[in-house]
Amino acid sequence: MSSFERLIALNAIGLTAGLIAFTAPISAQSVSPHKTFERAFFINEVWHHPAYETIQPAKPVLDSPETSTKPKTSQQPKVAQSAPPAETPTPTPAPAAPPAPTFSPRIGVRYNSQGAGINQVVGIEGFVPLAQKPGQALTFFEGRALYDTDNAAFGGNLLVGYRKLDPQTKRIVGGYVAYDNRDTGNSFFHQLGAGVETLGDDWDARLNAYVPVGTTRNQLGEAFGNASFQQNSLVLDRFRQYEAGLAGVDVEYGRKLTNLGQNGSLRGYAGLYYYAGNGGDDALGGRVRLAARVNEFAAVGLTVQHDSLFDTRAYVNVGLSFPGNAARGEAASPSIVTRLGGSVERTISVTVDEQRDRDRVLALSPATNQPLQIVHANLGGSGGNGTFENPYGSFNQALAATPTNGVLYVQSGTNPGIAGFTVPTGVSVLSNAPVQSVRTAQSDRVFLPLSGSGVLPNVTGTITLNSDTTVSGFRVSPVAGSAIVGTNVSGNVAVTDNVISGTTGNNPGISINNNSVPVNLTIARNIITDTGAEGIFYQGRGTTQTTATVTDNSTARTFGSGIKLFTLDNAQLNATVANNTTTGNQFVVGQDGAIRIGTFNDARVEVTVSGNTIRDNESNGLFVGSEDTSIVRANILNNTATNNLGIGLFFGARQSSQEIGFISGNTVSQNRLNPNINPPGFPSGHGIFVGAQERATNTTTIANNTAINNEQNGIFAFVANQGKGTFNILNNTANNNRRNGIEVNVGLNPPLLPNP
Repeated sequence: MSSFERLIALNAIGLTAGLIAFTAPISAQSVSPHKTFERAFFINEVWHHPAYETIQPAKPVLDSPETSTKPKTSQQPKVAQSAPPAETPTPTPAPAAPPAPTFSPRIGVRYNSQGAGINQVVGIEGFVPLAQKPGQALTFFEGRALYDTDNAAFGGNLLVGYRKLDPQTKRIVGGYVAYDNRDTGNSFFHQLGAGVETLGDDWDARLNAYVPVGTTRNQLGEAFGNASFQQNSLVLDRFRQYEAGLAGVDVEYGRKLTNLGQNGSLRGYAGLYYYAGNGGDDALGGRVRLAARVNEFAAVGLTVQHDSLFDTRAYVNVGLSFPGNAARGEAASPSIVTRLGGSVERTISVTVDEQRDRDRVLALSPATNQPLQIVHANLGGSGGNGTFENPYGSFNQALAATPTNGVLYVQSGTNPGIAGFTVPTGVSVLSNAPVQSVRTAQSDRVFLPLSGSGVLPNVTGTITLNSDTTVSGFRVSPVAGSAIVGTNVSGNVAVTDNVISGTTGNNPGISINNNSVPVNLTIARNIITDTGAEGIFYQGRGTTQTTATVTDNSTARTFGSGIKLFTLDNAQLNATVANNTTTGNQFVVGQDGAIRIGTFNDARVEVTVSGNTIRDNESNGLFVGSEDTSIVRANILNNTATNNLGIGLFFGARQSSQEIGFISGNTVSQNRLNPNINPPGFPSGHGIFVGAQERATNTTTIANNTAINNEQNGIFAFVANQGKGTFNILNNTANNNRRNGIEVNVGLNPPLLPNP
């Protein structure tokens, strides 16, 4: 080998040895990039992940203590010194650590079944992170809009909370403040809430408090009943219903029971709660519940609780959220970090107690709002002081002792008769024969004890009414004159449940005459027979304004109309004449009717005549007429007019008067020609007659009536002598009438057919 070849060989050996010496330390200190995955952790508030931590290679030791003391020699092989410098390998850079888990806004839906003090609700909810230190702490907002399916009402809550994770103990602590409201359909309640909690992988504990603010108790209703007498007072049971928002506190402890799949868990809790509210009982109870997190999107729960206020209740809740409650950046199997962003566990609706109170109160007079005074009389006795415990035996003595706005309550006893009397202003004179009720400040109708005996005290003279008076429950058979009379009475005047018979001369059974003062008149449930004039007579003149309710009366064999209402001059009448029965009443003139409503001069009348039975009268059945420049508006509905001597239902205007009517649902049959009519030529024998003459106008709809077996026309519409009529005749049944089923006549009254 030549010198040159030996030199090349030595250099190659030296280079190889140098590379081995340089690379060996690097291989010994490197870390494999495929090291097994480990979870992230905190050190000094810095997020670390072992998978991305790389041990940096140590610098080669060039001068050890041993070699640094040795002097360098110049006898190093020339070969080593002449080798070219080796290239240092560039280390592979470590990948960047992933971002710490964070939370995003989410929305959800919720269902809660009916529970203790809360109704079934469905709702929409939202969760919004307000500030977060990724993986360590979270400030958040929760809001819900809730729909109460029982009451079709809305409510909701707003909540701000804060949670922090302790990395050493892996435990979360947090708290919140909240505002809740609830509309029950009857009441609207507001509530403030606050709570604290600690959450972990293994166990949880929390405490919540609820404080209603504003109006915390609302009265829904009030009823009165079970009246009883005490001295001169009437004592009532009062029943009141309330809704009250309850203050409360609850505490619970729970543990994880098992995992559900990869992302879920089942936890069980037990705790205590306490509720208290204005006007109700307190309640201390116990509660157990199961809470299942099915996955990051769905959760269900079951709660069972018991207390003395709500008894035992079980209810469920279901919640769905999108995009889920897991932290973004977490591993497939969520850690404790995910629980930073869970919804707060608390009662989401204001707890409401439905309360009922019962107590005893004195009945108050509606006129004075002071205790109603009742004077008692038991006829035929002696002495007494007018209390329930010691009633008067004398009617006159009791009447004299009854104060204004008071009640004289009469038991018939053994008295053979009461002389005619005048009822003082503001006094009600009632017997216990019918079922009696009185109007109080608390209730429009309170039934009186002992009423309904059926024994009517006898009155042998005329009863004279004054303003704001009532007469009820007497048998009145006057020796002379009318049975009950009132002149220029005002306020509320009532004549009810009396039996009247045998008036003589030209005297009605009940007679009310007003010239100017307004009155609210009630005439109801009276039985009136064999009177010398009308059974019930009302006349309003001048400027009087009257509201009249004439219902459920029975009149028979009266000389003249059973019920007659006359309105003259500029008077006004608003009347309801309903469910009365009139039979055997006799006519005086051709215009008489078993029920007669006459309007004259410039008077104004609005009347509803409905449900009356008008039969076998020696006069027209119903007669509604207007004269002069008066105006009548009438609804004539569902009456029965059978076998009357004249016209079944008459609705006619003359001179310059106006009538507007609606006649519907009536049955008119077997109404007969009157051979003794006065004045001669007055129409008779028709089932329904509507007409206008002498510049009068009549606009009437006649619909859905039944007119059969009448001796003239079933339905007759008539205008004459410049009268104007607009008649809508619709869907009526008119069969077997002797003349025509329906006839419309313009001109003179057609001649009558002879009697069969």
